[in-house]
Amino acid sequence: MSSLPATAARHALLIGIQNYLDTPHFRGRGIQQLAGPHNDIVILKELLLSERFQFPQKNINTLLDEQATHTGIEKAFQDLAARVQPGDFVYVHFSGHGSEHDNFDDEEISGMDQTWVTYGSPDAGSKDSRDIIDDQINIWLSKIGTTTDNIVFVSDSCHSGSVSRGLLPGVRAIGKDNRPYPGITRSDNLKPVGIRIGASGDTENAYEYRVGGKVYGRFTWHWAQSLSMIKPGETWSDVFHRTEALMREDTITGLGVNKQQPQIASLHSQHHNTLVLAGEIPENLNRIIVTAVDEDGQLRLNAGHINNITKGSVYTIESAADKSTAVKITDVDTYTSKASIISGGTVEVGDILIEQHRAYSFDPIPIVIEGDGLVGQDQIDSFSAGIEEMLDKNEYRMVSERQNDGFIIRLFRPEQRNGMYVRETGNSTLPKSHPDADLQAWVMTMQEDVLDEALHVNLAGGFEQGIDQLAINMGILVDLLDLKKLQSSPPDIQIRAHEIIKDETCDESHQTDDCFRLKNRYRITRTLDLNQLNGQQLPQGSILGFSVANNADEPYYIYLMSLSLRDGGFVQFPYGGRTAEYALIKAGESRKLTDGGALEFASPGLEIIKAIISLRPLDTRAFEFKGVASYRSTVKVTTPQNHLEQLLNRTARRAVRRYAPEPSEWGTIQAEIMVTEREEIQ
Repeated sequence: MSSLPATAARHALLIGIQNYLDTPHFRGRGIQQLAGPHNDIVILKELLLSERFQFPQKNINTLLDEQATHTGIEKAFQDLAARVQPGDFVYVHFSGHGSEHDNFDDEEISGMDQTWVTYGSPDAGSKDSRDIIDDQINIWLSKIGTTTDNIVFVSDSCHSGSVSRGLLPGVRAIGKDNRPYPGITRSDNLKPVGIRIGASGDTENAYEYRVGGKVYGRFTWHWAQSLSMIKPGETWSDVFHRTEALMREDTITGLGVNKQQPQIASLHSQHHNTLVLAGEIPENLNRIIVTAVDEDGQLRLNAGHINNITKGSVYTIESAADKSTAVKITDVDTYTSKASIISGGTVEVGDILIEQHRAYSFDPIPIVIEGDGLVGQDQIDSFSAGIEEMLDKNEYRMVSERQNDGFIIRLFRPEQRNGMYVRETGNSTLPKSHPDADLQAWVMTMQEDVLDEALHVNLAGGFEQGIDQLAINMGILVDLLDLKKLQSSPPDIQIRAHEIIKDETCDESHQTDDCFRLKNRYRITRTLDLNQLNGQQLPQGSILGFSVANNADEPYYIYLMSLSLRDGGFVQFPYGGRTAEYALIKAGESRKLTDGGALEFASPGLEIIKAIISLRPLDTRAFEFKGVASYRSTVKVTTPQNHLEQLLNRTARRAVRRYAPEPSEWGTIQAEIMVTEREEIQ
């Protein structure tokens, strides 16, 4: 991609389809209506029109539902190709169903073409009754690419057919179209143009996602959130990888086994590092500003859900010396919010606000109980009544149907053969059911993303024992979710993770920088900042040691913990028995955290390494809990002493809405690691 000339224009084509007609095109393909594509287009259009991106209104073409037929989309690409001038920037975004079709030219490795599912036509013989195949999209993009190579193309849809056993509400895929398509002229000389971004891999689902009572594409929401954080000098690769990180940080949707992994591609990998809009991003846009003051004194702000504003949070005026004037967020929309003055003097239009206390809401998590055809309704009802009685009402609430957030407890009889679960296809989310198999309860997200195997409960011994164990497991899960949720920008503290291996040469006479001395002798093979470890895979048996460097101007207490469903939450540093002051790292001090030993990953699954950095000492018992490998017994803390301890203590935090301390008083650094069996590393 080339840099934008000073006269370059900005163009966008935004396509959203959620209301699919019941036509012969879709019958037998498991079509589901979607809820999010229109909202996707709304937030993207608002963002492109904003001061941040400055797209002219006349250069943004939106196609919704009946406008987005096969021919309608083709014409929009043709119009775009005719309008674009050399060096212009083009953004194309599709939100809707994806599918697949037998590859007509043997070009695809998988043997399948990926498709966009268009609005459709009742006429089974017309072009508008057919999906748009990826080869066609490539031809249309290439015509634009003859004029400009500044193209970013985003598709928030599944790149294949259904990968779950039953197509689900909120999954952007329908079944394969088996009809023959007329031949498509394809030039072997066409090369992919621009940067291409997909919401999921070729064998993954793309999910919908609820925020503030509205539904969006999970990828599109986080993509827009990442774009809204952009600063001058950032590249498309920066935006993409921040989107990945935001998706991983989702409290619930980031926990499942079957991840939605966005993809980025271009003809040359260096294109990923092209500056967004040639770096022409205005400065100082990531500020919360009062844009209006209503007659009743209600304040209107320029930030909302997309900027991670939370209802109930308290802000002060940045320029005020005494910080006595405080406002509380009363209502939050996508890009805007409202606030009321709760103390101090007046607030004027143009005042810049800074967060004083973030409000965390620990609302009960929805749970729905489901069973397959081999489980009777009486069994489902009996199980539902039993688990509802056992679960903590502050943690979970029972619902009768699937929602966008929360969990499914699935009752079924998964078939096993030679110790392995049997699936319909290699991409099926759930195993097949068999009437002779043991009845089990599995925990999944509302999109059928299966959680860690450690949460599976065998019900062959009866519901009572199984419900007791499942209630224990669900309590552990909420502990993990709550602690995962707490995040704040850290001060200038560097936490480093060191992959280490045993090495007897690291003895007393050979203590070099690459030696890591514990009870055994270890050598460092790789060192990463903790945040660089986020999203990586490590094989079972990997061992990590840690070190810290305080580059801030004042001392901080450092607490390093490991969180997992299997092993619970435990403090890695400072090790048990140490005084509170041992966790204090002075300004300018560096230290290898050797007293707590190293962390060995013995079991597959999600592991979270979290550092909490605080100006005040903390009672570490507040964030310790046992995993599913042992009976759950959260350590009780008598009286949490400050805001942060209240957030970390499960009894205190779930009693009422809780506030974090001022951002300057604490911070977190977090890495989510998928521990896999060695042969699973990709």
